[in-house]
Amino acid sequence: MPQYKSIDFSNREWLFYTFCSVVFFFIYNLICAFFLRKFEFLRTHWNFWRFKNTFISWSHAVIASMLFLYNVFQMPQLLDDMINVSSKFSYIGICVSKGYFIYDAIDIIYSNKKLSTQSKEVLVHHGLIIFIFSITLSLNKYVGYTTAAISIEFNTIFLHLRFMSVFCNIEKNSLRFRLLSILNLVTFVIFRLLTLCWMTRWIILNRLLIPTLWFTIGSLGLVVMMTINIFLLKRLVQSDFNKEKIITNDSESTIKKSN
Repeated sequence: MPQYKSIDFSNREWLFYTFCSVVFFFIYNLICAFFLRKFEFLRTHWNFWRFKNTFISWSHAVIASMLFLYNVFQMPQLLDDMINVSSKFSYIGICVSKGYFIYDAIDIIYSNKKLSTQSKEVLVHHGLIIFIFSITLSLNKYVGYTTAAISIEFNTIFLHLRFMSVFCNIEKNSLRFRLLSILNLVTFVIFRLLTLCWMTRWIILNRLLIPTLWFTIGSLGLVVMMTINIFLLKRLVQSDFNKEKIITNDSESTIKKSN
């Protein structure tokens, strides 16, 4: 395997960038709350929080996707040697996403007096991501692998646009919504299912280069993520492409988050 130049990111540095990310999203939350209160359809507390939370998640997906593209174009070697290669911006990209998931977990717990089953699932997902990202940052390894995982956020952009469109009562039979549904499905298959399959293949082929503990944690994480996304895909197909399926508000709320 070719050797590429890498950098070391101290614990103080990644803790600092992660903290800055958490603070940023809390401030962004206040800004979004100020502007979104003006909309009539967000008058109830639950509607207001759910839409705001989804919009902030969509914003994170846009930021994470742009950072992914920048990192891959700046250092394509990240995807050649996904164990040892790293760059400052690849670390920052991971810190930004980790900070967002910490913020979102706090927001979910604080804003919901009684956690629903869906909220508990999201918290388990966030906890897993935070834990795996922390391993990458603390070990100064697997930065390329974690960066590849962030590419999933490309689909999150369309997934949340779809949710917000439903929330805004855009007709499902309209051309705009049908195009969005198709884009969501295509990017779901490419950036979620195929990416996770590729990551699974990589970790199996490189299992001898990875300590048993980290290989086990990574494999279990992939199993959980693949399971979550298969069920999410099933709900999406039933919701958007099954004409006989009756969609209720409760079923729509289940298609909210993946990351």
